[in-house]
Parts: sequence; C-alpha cells; structure tokens
Amino acid sequence: MQFFDTGSLSGKEITYYTTVHGPVFGYARVHGRLVAVTRRRSSYGKDSLDLLFYSKLADGQVHNIHQFFQAADLTPQTFNSFYMDDKDIGVFTSGLVPIRAANVDPGLPIDGRGKEEWRGYVSPKNHPQGINPPNGEIVNWNNRVQLGYQAPDDNWSLGPMQRIQLLLDNLGRGGHLTPANLVAAMNEAATQDVRERTIEPVISQVLRTGKAPNARDAQMLALLDAWYRHGGSRLDRTDPSGIGKITDPGAAIMDTAWPLLANAWASSVLGPSLRSQLASIASPAAWRSDATRERIKFIPGLLPFTMRYANRPSGDQQVLSFTGHAPADTGR
Repeated sequence: MQFFDTGSLSGKEITYYTTVHGPVFGYARVHGRLVAVTRRRSSYGKDSLDLLFYSKLADGQVHNIHQFFQAADLTPQTFNSFYMDDKDIGVFTSGLVPIRAANVDPGLPIDGRGKEEWRGYVSPKNHPQGINPPNGEIVNWNNRVQLGYQAPDDNWSLGPMQRIQLLLDNLGRGGHLTPANLVAAMNEAATQDVRERTIEPVISQVLRTGKAPNARDAQMLALLDAWYRHGGSRLDRTDPSGIGKITDPGAAIMDTAWPLLANAWASSVLGPSLRSQLASIASPAAWRSDATRERIKFIPGLLPFTMRYANRPSGDQQVLSFTGHAPADTGR
C-alpha cells in the first residue's frame, strides 16, 4: 500500500492509501482480521489511451466503418461511438470489459490476493456493435447492455423499463425526421418521467376494470391519466428560473404511489393498505413535487451552479444531415 496526497479542495487536504487494485475507500474485517477494501477500475492509469482513438480520427486514418471500429477499440473508456458516411451507419461500444474468474460472484467483494483476479478483457468481436440495421435507424440513449452482459456491479438487475423508450416514443415510427423534430424529441424525452410514460397506462387499464373505492381515488387516477396525455413532464413550467414545484400534480401522485405500489406488489397486498396510507393526505389536485430538490448538482467546491432536471447523460448531442457523397462523420 502507498500513501497518496492529491492536494487540497476548499482548504481541506485530500489523502488516501492506494493498492495495485486502486484507491482504498474503506476497511472491513474477515474472520477478525482487518482488510482494506478497494474498487478496481479497468481504465485506471490508462485514461490517456483514449487519445489514440481521437488521434486516428483527427489524422485522417479512418476511411470506413471497419477502420472506425478498430480505432474505437483502442480506448479503455466505455462509450457508445457512432459512425456515418454515404454508405454505412454503425455503432461500437468500446471499453476494457474484464473477464471474471469463474468462481467470482460480481455482486460480492472478491479476494484481492490473486486467485480471483480478472482473466483478461473481452475481445473486440464480442463488444456490442452493429452496422446498417434493416430499418435504417440506430437509436441509443445509454440503452441496457446487449445479451450476455450482466448489469454493472452497482446495479442488482436490469429491469424492463429503459429511458430509450421515451426517445423512441417521441421519434415515432415511419415518419420523416428533420434536425428540428429530432432535437425536439430529445428535449422532450429528457424531461419526462419514464414511469409515467411506460407503466401508468398499464396501471390505469388495470384499475379501470373496476369501480374506484371513492371519489378521491378516481380523481388521482384521472390526474395521472391527464399527466400522461400532457407528456409526463417533470419540469416546473410556472417559474422561469425553474426553482419551485413541478407543475403537474401527477408527478406528486406518482412519487407518492410508486413506493407503495412496489411494496404492494412485493407483498402481494393491494387495496386497503394502500388506500389507508393515502387517506390522511390532502386533495391530490393540490399536490406538487419539489422541483428544487430535483435540480442537478455538481461536485461541491468545483461548480456552484445547479440545473433543471434532465434525464440525459453528460455527453454531447449532435444532429448531422447530409445527402450525396459526403465525408465520414462520427459522434459520441
């Protein structure tokens, strides 16, 4: 183990120990013996290799989609990189993806003394990739991983809901896409509640097979249905600064009901328990979720700013359009 001093942040000295696996972030005991806990990152110490990818692009060494895939595979970073020219479109997911030992459970810590080390990395041919899909579209918004890949170590599962569904719904099917309506679809998807757009119609359909227990329960469902028709946005549209309450009461209803629905589903109990917990709360039409709490914050001490809620990554968004013979273009 080595002692590492990173300097100071807001007047506080930042130091830690590091090992061959990475920085130490905690300690635990195994059979009474104190052990260090580290988090290994496959790209640790290799971040500068990302420049090899950009160098090939900048130096004009990429002339077709196959050369692009070879160049993208040089970066250790996990990125979805896209390619287009006048003949082909394609996507390649790069990154050093470790191959784990057969006796390792990815949901648990491993023994760092050698026997459970990684067994190399996934080969380029086994990375998620695609060229010229039949429908002529590659739609990506950090989708779930391809078949055969597990959820990340900090996720326990990959559920059926994905935010890519929001983008697909807003893009529609079979229509002509322009740069303007493509950007509009992206912006709308970035402010929508994925639960409202994907699950609420099913909930509504099930609940409407019977009579509502009381008038307020019927009102809550009607407000959720209305929120769906209005797009399911989580924005505060009444305050230009975006600091206040989410405009539509459907957001507060969903935020309140969602954990209760999950508990009811998990415990096979639905009905009186859920209604009794909601019965003590005021008129649902007056409910509002806190838009201020949902504002995106940055690392304390670096940026003092916050921004409105947006369901999107921190990367670049591009809209490219060309006809005829055109040079290759790429994007991340």
